[in-house]
Amino acid sequence: MDLCAVLRTLSTSVLAELVEDMERRIRLYSESLVEELALRDELDFAKEQRNQFIWLLLRVQKRRHQFTQLHRQQQQQREDSCQPNTGVSE
Repeated sequence: MDLCAVLRTLSTSVLAELVEDMERRIRLYSESLVEELALRDELDFAKEQRNQFIWLLLRVQKRRHQFTQLHRQQQQQREDSCQPNTGVSE
């Protein structure tokens, strides 16, 4: 016996109860889906924020490294220019 035949044998009140049950389940699943989608959006946003923070942190570290290298080069140049020239042979 197929489903349509079974449904035809049911009374109107039983069919109404089935419809109400299906609508209730649909509402519950819809609410659950909306909550899960909201959670996914929050997690995606948090992930984007973390990625942006890491990118900015790496950028700052790179600039600090460049500054340190430049500072060392300038300091070395000053030291070299202050030292007497010992390269003169007698």
